[in-house]
Amino acid sequence: MLARDPNFISRQALLALTYERLARVALKRGEADEARRRFDGARKLRGDLVLVDPNNQSWKLALALTLAHCGEYAAAAQQAQQAIDKSPENVGTLLQAARTWAVCAADAGDAAEKQAYRQRAVDALRKATAGAFRDAVLIETDPELSLLAGDAGFAAVLTEIKARQ
Repeated sequence: MLARDPNFISRQALLALTYERLARVALKRGEADEARRRFDGARKLRGDLVLVDPNNQSWKLALALTLAHCGEYAAAAQQAQQAIDKSPENVGTLLQAARTWAVCAADAGDAAEKQAYRQRAVDALRKATAGAFRDAVLIETDPELSLLAGDAGFAAVLTEIKARQ
């Protein structure tokens, strides 16, 4: 389909985003099976996009986040780290990696693994928001980053951002 209709690529990315949003709504409603089904659909679409353009870091990071929501924590974490390795100072990359690791931390089964993912998320968030970053609302209201709300490191990052305002 992608080879015959190049415009389908943008629609595919939008459809994946729609599936992810519907999955989040399903989670809020307590419909875990529906959320899982929607995230699986998004994962397939995101994977296809990365196959079309394997150098597109945005698509790779979107896939990483979707993989985390699908319970594929090791693959998600590896994808996020690879993106950071390519662009270690990119704020968008760091924020998306933090989101990915926050989901991994919230859902992983092992306590040590949860803590490691949580630390990676907070470290990426701290680096992304260093300097002149002032948008505390973005950080506080982000659905994935809100999973870090109980973490002391996350609270410290928010306090630092708010002090700049």
